[in-house]
Amino acid sequence: MTFKDEKDEGEGEGGEVGEETAQAMLTSVEEMLEGYEWASGDLLGGAGGSTTDQIEARLLDELMALEKANIHSFIESDDRVNIVLKYLDDAITELDGLDSVISSYKIHLNAVSDDITFIQSQDRGLQVQTQNQRALLTELEELLQTVQVDRDALLVLTQESLEKGVERLEEAATQLYKALQAGRDRDMAATMERLEEYRTYNSQFCKRLYDFLSIMCTAQGGDEDNDGFGNATPTGTTGRAAAGVRRAGTIVRSPLEARRERKEQAFMLVLERIAPMVYSEEEFIADFLQINDAALTFADYMGLENYFRRQAARSAGLSSATLKLVRGAMDLIFGFLPAELKIWLDAALAKDQLHIIGMVVCLERFLNDAEERGNAFFIGLLEKQHARLKGLFERRVGEHIKSVEETKLTSKKRNGVAPFIKYFPTYVSRVETQLIGSDTLEIRQIVDVSYDKIVQAMFAALKQMAKMDGEGEDKGQLNYHVILIENMHHFVAEMSQLDIGSVAAFLQKAQAIYDESLNAYVKIVLRRPFSKIIDYFEGVERLLKTTAPTEISSNGTYSKSALKKVVKEYNSKDIRKNVDALFKRVEKHFDEASEKATSEEVSSSTGIAPGTVLVGVWKACEEELLRITELFGKRITQCYASTAVTLEYNSGDVEAAFKRHRVAS
Repeated sequence: MTFKDEKDEGEGEGGEVGEETAQAMLTSVEEMLEGYEWASGDLLGGAGGSTTDQIEARLLDELMALEKANIHSFIESDDRVNIVLKYLDDAITELDGLDSVISSYKIHLNAVSDDITFIQSQDRGLQVQTQNQRALLTELEELLQTVQVDRDALLVLTQESLEKGVERLEEAATQLYKALQAGRDRDMAATMERLEEYRTYNSQFCKRLYDFLSIMCTAQGGDEDNDGFGNATPTGTTGRAAAGVRRAGTIVRSPLEARRERKEQAFMLVLERIAPMVYSEEEFIADFLQINDAALTFADYMGLENYFRRQAARSAGLSSATLKLVRGAMDLIFGFLPAELKIWLDAALAKDQLHIIGMVVCLERFLNDAEERGNAFFIGLLEKQHARLKGLFERRVGEHIKSVEETKLTSKKRNGVAPFIKYFPTYVSRVETQLIGSDTLEIRQIVDVSYDKIVQAMFAALKQMAKMDGEGEDKGQLNYHVILIENMHHFVAEMSQLDIGSVAAFLQKAQAIYDESLNAYVKIVLRRPFSKIIDYFEGVERLLKTTAPTEISSNGTYSKSALKKVVKEYNSKDIRKNVDALFKRVEKHFDEASEKATSEEVSSSTGIAPGTVLVGVWKACEEELLRITELFGKRITQCYASTAVTLEYNSGDVEAAFKRHRVAS
């Protein structure tokens, strides 16, 4: 065989192998395609796009499975992978442990955070306190050095001339004063070894100064006596004040009739003279003893440190002994004043007790001023007289009430207006002239209460005096209303002219009593001349409550014939005759009544007819007769429409009859 033949043979074998490989691949592809229900013809013929997507997905899944298999085979072939995984598990376990420990630390830190904050704040406070204590220690050291009194200063206080060495004495006294003020502080006193010695020097210096001033005052007083002025006028502020008050007392006791001034005005002048003297004298004592709030202490005068000023101010308060001293001085100067004031007031009230109101007003005004000034002496003086005068006034009111209750006036004998009713408006007018501008004072309320008590007593006494006995047209019953009408008319007419707010309440009460009594009186006096027709139609009114109007005429007592009989008795002539008789009777009842007339203004505000009481009563009678006449006509129209019966008089006849007796107002 030649080389060419071998070559051809080799190529032939290689070609067969390639064909087999290609055939195997094609077979695999066809198997795969068959899995997707593709035929070779479909593949070659271009199947739908959805099958292509499935092929792609299948290839990707196969590729992923192949990669996993490769990785798994790689890991299984290397033992170090397990070691690494073990180390990772251990590290994760350690991290979990660290996390739990850190959480525990966090919980503990949160628990102690408040304590840490408190400790920090305490630390800042301690720092501030330390700084303050250091500053305080420095101040105390300086203060301790200040309150030590030099021996030379003590010698000055005991030996220096009180007349010539005033400046040196002030400087030495200042050192001793500072030491004594510091000694008032218990803590400071414990650090001062020589405190008792300082107090001894203080007592000695004060006694030395007191003796010196006593000698000087005695000597100066003797000089004035030698000059001839001692016997002419009192010396000193105290003496001048006492002399001035004595002169005022002389003026008080002098007659005031020539000056024709009211006693309360004179009392006001007296207090205006006395009050400034009392105020100025107490102010002088306060300034002299350095006990007023505005006074300078010795520490202020010498310009000492704030510590000593505070100590001095703290010890400058009024003690009971100091107050007693001031009270004693005021009693010594003005001891005569309470008795003199009482004598003057009693003398004034003996002439006219009604002026007690004005005097109480004066006292209360000066009391308010004294309380604002805080003058205890003058307050006590005025309060004593104020309480006494209030008691006298209340006693006087009680006497008024007792006299009202004892007044005798029976309903069997009319005496016109009661005396206490006549006097009360005058009493109120005089009292109110003394109360001008005193609405805020206590006496205003006291007087209002007294008004109420007196008015209640007067009204009760009037009703008791005019007590009604029995029912019907009894003379005592009629006189009861006459008495109340007369008195209440006079009371309202007089009191309405006084523009006083406190009387409005019992003025309304009086008006109500007047209206009630007037209505009752008018009904009683009209019943005598018009009794038949009034009784008839009152029966009709009672029957209408249970019977229909059309059935009234069917009743035997109130039939058509009964109505005609009653109506015939009251024609225009009879009305005129009955009104004439009525006027005589009313005029007789009120012939002794007060001629006090009410004005148009009072009438508009109270509803009482203007004019005298007789005018008001007569007008009320006319109005009542007109009212019942109109009512009679309505009832005839309502109940007797088919009978053609009417009244034989009308409202014009009534007005004409009353006009004949028109009373001048």
